[in-house]
Amino acid sequence: MKKKKIAKILIIILGLDLILSGVLFMFGSSFGVDDFNDIIDRLGYPQYILGAIGFGKLLMGIALLFAGHFRWRTYAYFALAVNLFLALYSHVSAGDGLVDMASALLTLLFAGLVFYLDFKSTAS
Repeated sequence: MKKKKIAKILIIILGLDLILSGVLFMFGSSFGVDDFNDIIDRLGYPQYILGAIGFGKLLMGIALLFAGHFRWRTYAYFALAVNLFLALYSHVSAGDGLVDMASALLTLLFAGLVFYLDFKSTAS
């Protein structure tokens, strides 16, 4: 029972983080947050990709928080893993250091932990 509660709390934290970052990716410049624009420019991507990434993160967060079946959360975990691996690859290709990749790497590790605990609590 304790694993299930810890997994639920971590799922809520990850889901809220995804929703917040999705909104910031989509509407960050409206809120005065231009950090994402600078990063996207440095990586060589067009600015319109921010909306697509943000919308995907928003959908992943909603799926994690409101999906009743583990299968839907698994799809969200997979999409998040693909997103984060592509982010890491982009940073490596641009020649960024570990400090620039830290947020994607830590989020990937945290999402892996949450998936593991979610899987274990669902299986038992």
